[in-house]
Amino acid sequence: MKKFMIYIEQEMHCNNRLQKEVQNLLKDFDRKIIVQSQLALMKNRIKCFVNACNIKYPQCTPVKIEFNESHLRTDIFLEGFFPTRMRLLSGEDWE
Repeated sequence: MKKFMIYIEQEMHCNNRLQKEVQNLLKDFDRKIIVQSQLALMKNRIKCFVNACNIKYPQCTPVKIEFNESHLRTDIFLEGFFPTRMRLLSGEDWE
C-alpha cells in the first residue's frame, strides 16, 4: 500500500494572522504518515480550513493553495502558500 510522509521543507515568517493560522495547521501535519486512501481527505481538510480562514480574515490577501504531483508522479507538493513549503514524500515502507 502506497504511503506518504508529510514533510515541512521550509518555514518562513508570516505576514498576518491568516498566514499564521494556515501555517500552524500545516505544522500539525508535519512528519505524519498517511496511506493513499486518506490522501483526498487530508487535502480536502486543508483546503476547507484555508477557505474558512480566508472568510475569517477578509482584510488579508486570500491564500490560494493547490496540490501538484512531481514530474515523476511520486511526491506531491503544496503550492501557492509562500510562508510554508510542504511536501508529501512517497514511500512503501513508511512506518
